[in-house]
Amino acid sequence: MNKTILILKHEFGQTIKRKSFIIITLAFPVLALITIGIFSFIQGIEKPPDPGEVVTIGYVDGVGNFSGYTEQPGKPTVTLIGYDTPEEATSALLAGGISEYFIIPADYVATGLITRYTLEQELEPPGEIL
Repeated sequence: MNKTILILKHEFGQTIKRKSFIIITLAFPVLALITIGIFSFIQGIEKPPDPGEVVTIGYVDGVGNFSGYTEQPGKPTVTLIGYDTPEEATSALLAGGISEYFIIPADYVATGLITRYTLEQELEPPGEIL
């Protein structure tokens, strides 16, 4: 048993003294970080929004308190258009007057849920807004 430990100590000592072991030990984390950085950079590249672009979104307000928030400044500028019925909003969406619309039901205060409609197919549902 003592000879096995003696051999292990010798082999371990010889292995960590090699230049190739030291280079690989130090280079692997650096290469991993560089790869992660390149991947993050590529994922972060996206087309910046056009500063003059205006996004038009429709809404059907079942609660009746949303009419004061129709202009949202920013880049791009968001304009909200109110509709009386979901059918009117759907026809405006199909005609291209709005890019999407959402319905705020009368029980919104109790449930906190709204329904969003769009013509774009999404792979994932949008994140939860807190």
